[in-house]
Amino acid sequence: MSYYLEYGNKKAKCIELKINPKVPFPKIVQSITRIGIAGCSKAELIHYAVLELVSNSVRSHLEKNVQENIHVILSIQEEKLTVNVEDRGGGFNPAVLPYDITFDPDSIDVNSETFQKYREHHNYSRFGMGLLSAKRTFPELKIQFVTQKGVVTSWSEAVIGTYISGELYLK
Repeated sequence: MSYYLEYGNKKAKCIELKINPKVPFPKIVQSITRIGIAGCSKAELIHYAVLELVSNSVRSHLEKNVQENIHVILSIQEEKLTVNVEDRGGGFNPAVLPYDITFDPDSIDVNSETFQKYREHHNYSRFGMGLLSAKRTFPELKIQFVTQKGVVTSWSEAVIGTYISGELYLK
């Protein structure tokens, strides 16, 4: 089977979106859900996971008043879909998540006391589900951080953004 991306009536192996964080979120949803993934039965799950990642990026850009675009790239090579989301929203320390992102996502209890405390701490404006949803969708999920000098693998005070890459075999 031949896998490819569709946007409107155009077919491609790669689609890049530059998302202005000030654009109303329903327009962002519309842009991302217009991306078709020919031959893929998991397109809705992929859209949802990408929207969760983009939502996190938009929120961080707005909180820090960052004007730069968020970059989203979807690409297909043979049977593998790769999604990259890169922002300049200041990054985050994975240690503050209510779970260890390196764990198997099926072993994470979203109703645990740790999740509840995380939600309360953030006045129920954050639920800790965005990255977890992405990890459940993309078995190969890598979280890296952007600094002035480039992309690094660990969080530090020098981080100015986040670079998340997810891979999924479509077959």
